[in-house]
Amino acid sequence: MIDFVDGCAILPNTRLGPGHGMPQGSPSRDKLLFMPESRIKVIGPMDNTSAQQSNAKFVRSTILVVATHAVAPVLWLVIMLFVVPRFAALLNDMTDGETRLPLLTQLILNCSVFFARHWYMYPILLSPALVIDATVYYLLARHMHKALARTWSLLILLAQLAITILVIGALILSVYQMTSSLAG
Repeated sequence: MIDFVDGCAILPNTRLGPGHGMPQGSPSRDKLLFMPESRIKVIGPMDNTSAQQSNAKFVRSTILVVATHAVAPVLWLVIMLFVVPRFAALLNDMTDGETRLPLLTQLILNCSVFFARHWYMYPILLSPALVIDATVYYLLARHMHKALARTWSLLILLAQLAITILVIGALILSVYQMTSSLAG
């Protein structure tokens, strides 16, 4: 039972002695000042269903966020397997294999060849990244603050957008440079 004295809740039969927060000989040695009465909120016992519903809500939001984060890598795979080889053929026709391509474009072409040959590696590489993403998001949403989880999700989406723009931009820029060098 909690008693209230001078607007503060005290827990009876709490033994405190030297080294436990109160000096020996203190008149209120057998009681612990808890918190002001105005700050105490009476909450009924939490039933199991509301705790399970709360946890299910976090799990659903985590699955939704990770599924959203998986869209860009799938798009990258499609770009690497189908779009980049067409650009490579176009660039090869324009340069007859003589002109050296920019480093970023060459890197993208090499990645495309790698994933065309080893497409099965993509899920192997992507799965741990999505598991880490899900873990970080869930822990931030469940144990920290939802705003931190949203910020994490936004940062992941912005990074994915930046990579997508970089890949497509490098390819378009290479074609533009080749056409301008041939025209000029």
